[in-house]
Amino acid sequence: MDPLKAQQLAAELEVEMMADMYNRMTGACHKKCVPPHYKEAELSKGESVCLDRCVSKYLDIHERMGKKLTELSLQDEELMRKMQQGVVSQILSTLYLNFILQSKCQEHRAHTATLWCS
Repeated sequence: MDPLKAQQLAAELEVEMMADMYNRMTGACHKKCVPPHYKEAELSKGESVCLDRCVSKYLDIHERMGKKLTELSLQDEELMRKMQQGVVSQILSTLYLNFILQSKCQEHRAHTATLWCS
């Protein structure tokens, strides 16, 4: 995928996720803090404090989850990098051993007239 398109897609996904988080937070905090049948247009002191705490907790948890997911993602990337390095190391070792064996066989054939190495 084109890096610019991937970046645009990631930005769009982030906006979508933030909108979803905002909608969930608004719904959850409203349900918890504001009674279904309110009498006044303004929030009471208790409702206001409840909403403030609810939003604060929601955002705190969202931030913690984001950090943990980022940490797990970085660990996955590091594991993949190590696995790829391990595979590359194994391939290089195999190629090196094959090269050494072929060199030894060529030396052996040069000194003796046998073809046992082929």
